[in-house]
Amino acid sequence: MDRVLPPARPPLVVPFPPQNLVARAIDDHSVALTWINNDSADTHFRIERMEDDGVRFQTILDHVPSTSVTDESGSAGVTYLYQVRALLDGEPSEAASNIASATTFTVAFTGTLTDDAPDHEGFCAVQRLSRKLLTAGGTQVRLVLRGATKGSLTLDRVTISQAAATGDPFDSAADLTDVASNVIIPPNTPVTVPPNGPVNYTLDPNNDLLVAFDISNTTGEGNVRVAVGTLPGGDAFSKPRTAEAGRRDRGGTTGYPNHAADSLAFIEKILVL
Repeated sequence: MDRVLPPARPPLVVPFPPQNLVARAIDDHSVALTWINNDSADTHFRIERMEDDGVRFQTILDHVPSTSVTDESGSAGVTYLYQVRALLDGEPSEAASNIASATTFTVAFTGTLTDDAPDHEGFCAVQRLSRKLLTAGGTQVRLVLRGATKGSLTLDRVTISQAAATGDPFDSAADLTDVASNVIIPPNTPVTVPPNGPVNYTLDPNNDLLVAFDISNTTGEGNVRVAVGTLPGGDAFSKPRTAEAGRRDRGGTTGYPNHAADSLAFIEKILVL
């Protein structure tokens, strides 16, 4: 009697590796990854990561269904190396993509906002932070802002600068730089600006910093979040019916009549690279 052999196993199909992996830091713990799928539409992906002083890659995300993902598990100020493998029917590509690296932002300042301050439509507000509050410097900056818990906040313009060496305490030095415009902050929601990446600005932690805000004059769009009297070294200035975030000399004839010492407004974090 002839021996019956079992059916032959189909050959293992191994996908081609992805290409053109790009890594971009978003904040102090997140890196955005994008790549190109080099295989079939059914391909999923495995994300592998290693710190720049590490010895081997480890899987941090598996069965990712698209060609982009954000790694939100990083730490501040760390350089990470990434590579991606394709998965087809659970089988990984033998080779990985190219290696891409990104360094997460360092936190130069962090603060806690505790109270709502509504009805600031049409104000210009200037937040001064003493150098003793700044823990790091860099040449690229992002700001994490927050409005009130109830009601939205729209900022027509946001600028950053060192404090002027002479003049009023709310006047900017010559390095005055635009950060963002038309910033819409929903209630109780942090918003990072600029939205698409950092602004090129040299933040020197040895000098006091100013961040200025022109608040929309549209009714219902001036709901600010503040912390009054809880931040030594922080000064919050404001002036109604004006838009002077883009001006260096803001004093004029009336100055800024509202001054809250040891206070903070708008800013939850300042991030630097």
